[in-house]
Amino acid sequence: LQCTIQDGQIWLTAGDGEALRADIAALRGAGTPFTRVVERRDAPSWLALRGERVASSALHGPIDVVSIEDRTAAENAARERTGLARLLDALPIFVWRRTADGRIDYANRAFKVAIEAEPGLESETARELAGAFGRALAERAIARGEPETECEHVVVAGARRLLALTEIP
Repeated sequence: LQCTIQDGQIWLTAGDGEALRADIAALRGAGTPFTRVVERRDAPSWLALRGERVASSALHGPIDVVSIEDRTAAENAARERTGLARLLDALPIFVWRRTADGRIDYANRAFKVAIEAEPGLESETARELAGAFGRALAERAIARGEPETECEHVVVAGARRLLALTEIP
């Protein structure tokens, strides 16, 4: 399938069209590869455009190739995750998510403040709010395949609190 940048003007926004035109000029000139995700103006969808210079023995030299991939599902999911993370960060309660092996891979702002994580250090998110008790509760929930809830005393910001912890596999 071949199309021109003019064909793309039908479905690209003006800003994306100009940016893509510059990407293609750089590819044709210096062979600079690019990846650009654009939103279609004629439909609620996103496309990933990738340009690269590749060797072609049939044409006895390099050719410039631009591929298009429909990224609508992935972009919608990413936008939903971002919106959900913003919502969870606004909550004053502790929220975290674990991987299948029980490791914490996401925590909201309240959780990070409670464990006194340094801003920007995602490795700090792996720290447990309730220590070994929290890990054991998570392991039981994962093993049973059902939510587990128990209460535990936890020190948060220097104050001892009784928290109801729920782990959902």
